Amino acid sequence: MYQIFVILPEFLCSSVRMILKRVIRRYAMAQWKAQIPMLGGITVSVLFDDEYERLKWNNPVFAVYVSCSPFAGKHEAMIHELMSEGIPICPVYLRRDVRESLPSALMHYQAIDGTGDFRSVAQKVLSAAMRCFRLVGKRKIFISYSQKEGKEAAFQLYAALVQKQYKPFLDVCEFSAPCVFQEELEHELMDCDVMLVLDSGANRESDWCKREIALAHSAATGIVLVTSPYARGALPTTLAEQIMLHAGEGSTHVPIMSLRPVRVNEILSRVDSIQARAYAARQKRLYDSLCVRTGDNSWVVRYDRNGYHFYSSRHNRLVYPVVGVPQSEDVYRAEMSYSGHRYNSYAVAYNGFCLKRAWETHFDWLSYRTDIELINL
Repeated sequence: MYQIFVILPEFLCSSVRMILKRVIRRYAMAQWKAQIPMLGGITVSVLFDDEYERLKWNNPVFAVYVSCSPFAGKHEAMIHELMSEGIPICPVYLRRDVRESLPSALMHYQAIDGTGDFRSVAQKVLSAAMRCFRLVGKRKIFISYSQKEGKEAAFQLYAALVQKQYKPFLDVCEFSAPCVFQEELEHELMDCDVMLVLDSGANRESDWCKREIALAHSAATGIVLVTSPYARGALPTTLAEQIMLHAGEGSTHVPIMSLRPVRVNEILSRVDSIQARAYAARQKRLYDSLCVRTGDNSWVVRYDRNGYHFYSSRHNRLVYPVVGVPQSEDVYRAEMSYSGHRYNSYAVAYNGFCLKRAWETHFDWLSYRTDIELINL
């Protein structure tokens, strides 16, 4: 079970506090169910500062500190204990004089502006919690486009995605040193949950573009297809969410893609809706592949302070799944989950499809140094 722990302003009377707790809990639970179509059994508990004793420290916790009046020190000991336990804390300020309303321990934390409407603020907090819980992937978006006709739109979307705290991949912004270009592209694509295809028409003749789409299908990567009115024929994809542009959305003489602000917002909204579902599909694929690979259907999903993992009761074995390109931090998290428990073995499972050779060599070396098994599914 995942836990969201909310510290409310100190001055609230009991009746207002009760109403606010009910509203926050209902909204968080509803949004959680809507946005996390994950492996079965993932639930969330919303607790408040007067329920501090109910926190389960062995389960993942995300804390929210809501500030409204000058900090009076009531929750200072609680905040320090949360920080000492390594619990991430997200400050939310409801008044402009942030320095007066936050405790000194949280003064240098990135805070969320809570002066807007409730839904938008709550969504920002919930998104931050999901990122900390590793439930929505790395927020990496791969932008596929034609250099000749789609470059302008690609830069528009790159800037908009960065502003929304995504990590877009655009080849001209990433590659500076000489490299094996296609190997690098495919490696990056495997680390993204969504591929944003700017279908200008020219890329329909590109073998590279067709291969990228085929790889995205193989990896269960979500695809958002933005199609120019000048495009003829069809790209080899049937599982994409498509947005059709109208004539006039571009140059008056040549079919150069240029997006109006309303279109950019529509595309970002579509990316938001598909990203969590794509990440969940990739998790499910890892789980299914692990069952087939090991011939063991007893694997279940478990959770601890380091996130979720798979556990086999038949072999008393722990496997830490990684969606996308594995990092050394993933090996560390797996080791922390294993530490102090009497598992027979533990491993990191990932899909090494299209990972570049240098990365595989690095992880072979890391596996040897840490005695951890790496399972390429």
